[in-house]
Amino acid sequence: MNILFYILSAIAFWMLSLIQSMMTIRAIMSWFFMPEENGILRFLIVATEPFIIPVRALLHRIDAIAALPIDISFLVTFFLLSVLQSLL
Repeated sequence: MNILFYILSAIAFWMLSLIQSMMTIRAIMSWFFMPEENGILRFLIVATEPFIIPVRALLHRIDAIAALPIDISFLVTFFLLSVLQSLL
């Protein structure tokens, strides 16, 4: 039982690392104003957006956050993934 838990924990840890890496690359690529037609950027958006959308939906329910001129859901998602990863 312990070995199974260890294996699943290690897989989850590396999956979270992969998602965070893709989010980081996506953020860096967005700084260079790459068109969304770019295949790599499109893949990164499709791969990371399912993790960001629920956080965005929750944050938009809070009036003070919804009124902000920037979307902080990306940063909050990255932080939540880091916290989850540290718990493994």
